Amino acid sequence: MATETTNNNSGLGTHPVTDGHKPFVDERHKCRIGAGWVAQLLMLAALGFVAWALMRVIGDSRVWISHRIEVLIALGGLAFWRWSWFVIQNVRALIYRYYVFPRLRKAAAQAVAQHGPVPEVIVLATTYHEKPWITAPVFESIFQELSTLEGLQKRSRVVVVTGCDEDDANVRRAFEKCCGPGSTARSEFWPPELILLRGDKGKRPALGTGMEEIARGNPHKEGVVIILDGDTMMSPGLFAKVMPIFRLDPPVDAITTNENNLVKGPTWFGEWTSLRFGLRHRSMCSIS
Repeated sequence: MATETTNNNSGLGTHPVTDGHKPFVDERHKCRIGAGWVAQLLMLAALGFVAWALMRVIGDSRVWISHRIEVLIALGGLAFWRWSWFVIQNVRALIYRYYVFPRLRKAAAQAVAQHGPVPEVIVLATTYHEKPWITAPVFESIFQELSTLEGLQKRSRVVVVTGCDEDDANVRRAFEKCCGPGSTARSEFWPPELILLRGDKGKRPALGTGMEEIARGNPHKEGVVIILDGDTMMSPGLFAKVMPIFRLDPPVDAITTNENNLVKGPTWFGEWTSLRFGLRHRSMCSIS
């Protein structure tokens, strides 16, 4: 099942951060997202102009087509087969996005009112020698979202499988900032329990180590486990959108979210990754 949310780049810093620990340079201000609608429409107009210019160079298009009819039929057949699937995927995605999912969200809100919110939330994250300026906003967003949960029956847990001591220190820094003295939350079970484990033999063994730790903690049978990478930042309000889905009957076993990107690199790479995430969301909506 696909749900909708986006990453967010508000409050990107431009200065060294110390926070009582080893200082690091916050480079989030150098990140960019994909192009907006205006830039995409301008590109579409440019492509249209190129097509018009090519037609002018060709001259009489009927003569050009008559000399290449066999090639056009072959390529046209392949294009029709390929783009027909593209159209089907888009139609299915639109039906899910604007017809099916709004009704699921309404039913989920009713299920929460009837059965209550999810009783437990566990976060499993892996991070391996990640840059501090990436780890900081990622785990701060996790703890901030956990602070918005209401109606918990067990204390939330954040299980992080790291690759080195510096990873541990960066995660602890975010925990102390968001969950230390003076922090507030809507649940009596605050702050969450932070569990740091070592897993430097690869991502799959690291996930296995984290899942074994979760199982040892006897998780609630109706609880939710969130699995994410060490460079995935949660948008404000994500849990409010996602958690009610898990109270539906019949139960939903897993969901994925709509994601966006923040890229430190050239503009074209930011746009390429944005398009890839867009296609991913389209595909997830189509098959949901």
